[in-house]
Amino acid sequence: MSVVVDIYDLNDWIAFFGGQSPNTNTCKTVKAWTLYYGADIGYNLGVFNTNTGASYTYVSGPTVLCDSQGATDPKIGGASQVLRIDSKNACKGYSNGIINGVISINAPMNGSAVRNGIGLTTNGKVVVAQSKSKMTERAFCIEVNSIVTNRRESIKLFIFEDGGGSTAKYSNLSKNDWHPTGENRPVPTVICFKRKTAPRISRDLYRGATGEDVRMWQTIVGGGLVPDGSYGPSCVKAAIKVAKNLGLPTELQKGVSGITLLKKLGYMIN
Repeated sequence: MSVVVDIYDLNDWIAFFGGQSPNTNTCKTVKAWTLYYGADIGYNLGVFNTNTGASYTYVSGPTVLCDSQGATDPKIGGASQVLRIDSKNACKGYSNGIINGVISINAPMNGSAVRNGIGLTTNGKVVVAQSKSKMTERAFCIEVNSIVTNRRESIKLFIFEDGGGSTAKYSNLSKNDWHPTGENRPVPTVICFKRKTAPRISRDLYRGATGEDVRMWQTIVGGGLVPDGSYGPSCVKAAIKVAKNLGLPTELQKGVSGITLLKKLGYMIN
């Protein structure tokens, strides 16, 4: 797969938008923003308005939408749509529209770039999608639709974000920082996730394991892992990297998510 889709259940996670305050021009890397907010996981949030070419998002504080340079715009409107997580968290961007729970892709943007976007499922879960390489918007949406459908979810709203070198994800739980284009560009705004409670896993995870607990592990580890629920070779490599990132002994750096590694990632082991 060339697209990574993470889906967050708000019964288990707190989601919030953050970044620069209105009328400021503060940019940080995704990792720096994630650590600044004390979040577990953070993503670039470069949502944009195709009418003006400017980037808009809601930031902490009063309900003010500001562009990527920090200046408020009283005329935000047109084709953009507002995505709300709750009454204090909203961002605005361009959506092609949703038909029968999938992105309709009726007016795709031209060109090829690293893509990302954010949405909500009909069950109120937050969807964050990022491509692992350059692709057209149409190809990106087709793959997002396929992945979400395979996860037995349907899309309520999906808005597109500015991608390119700013596409990134940072997991503070595994200390993994992912930039598919190899860049580490400061960004004005992010979406962050913080766990409400530690997830429970009733088994150790080894190569060949499958299931929702594997998918949860893949989402938390990050680093470009596709959360497909199958613990394969890419998970083995990621487990080795995470063990080294966390400074674990060499006997826990052999590609299995041992009990100590799972506990280090914040899991409660039954």
